[in-house]
Amino acid sequence: MSVPLQRQTVRHVEQQRLVYYRQSADVTYWQQHWQQRVKLPTPDQTAAVLRDFNGVFQRWLPHEGRILEAGCGNGRILITLRYLGYPIEGVEWVVDTVRATRASYPDLPIRVADVTRLDVLDTAFDAYISLGVVEHRRAGPEPFLTEAYRVLRPAGIMLISVPYFNPLRRFKVLFGSYRTNPAGLEFYQYAFRPAEFNALLQQSGFQMLEHVPISSLKGLREELGVVRWMASKPRLRGPLNALLERWQWSKQVAGHMMLYVCRKTE
Repeated sequence: MSVPLQRQTVRHVEQQRLVYYRQSADVTYWQQHWQQRVKLPTPDQTAAVLRDFNGVFQRWLPHEGRILEAGCGNGRILITLRYLGYPIEGVEWVVDTVRATRASYPDLPIRVADVTRLDVLDTAFDAYISLGVVEHRRAGPEPFLTEAYRVLRPAGIMLISVPYFNPLRRFKVLFGSYRTNPAGLEFYQYAFRPAEFNALLQQSGFQMLEHVPISSLKGLREELGVVRWMASKPRLRGPLNALLERWQWSKQVAGHMMLYVCRKTE
């Protein structure tokens, strides 16, 4: 019998990062996580699946060559991009998740692999996607970035997202937020300030091209009780999300994630 996922989350500021404590994001955690998110997209759902990413993907992803999604989970993004004609393949480290996805999509190019030790030659890919993966390593994201650099061709494009230590969260620090003792909980993930993550990318051999904040509803729901209440009401959630999608300022101030676009230097 599987152990229920830990839902309690405590956040704490440590060395300029916002640290989330919950439970370790290990293989067992992700296996249970993806078991609870078994629904995979159909061709008519591409716009909904890529809502936060579509504009950036259209600007930067090549339609020829090879694209890798590193840490693709149950293949939701991978499947959607293949519907749109992108030459993408995926790797995921949870064996049961890959097996379940293959059962529904036997021809999908998804396989089991550790994204810090990929079984491919140097410069194998023209583009690389990593969405919500590298923040879960307690010692830091550097091994993920080093391996991404290795497998990308010169001038190859990387799109990578991590939680955003956004201005609203930093403002709350001034008023004493995030001071609860996380005793009894395990490290789950980091949220990064853009300046720090930009520096990590540069140190790993990448040139920053743009960064785009995303998921303002999730960011505001996490930080403000009134938004959390509104989002819990079915009649209010849709209009609220539509408003925030049009209001770009909300993403800059309260986006939950930051999507970075960068190029491998020569």
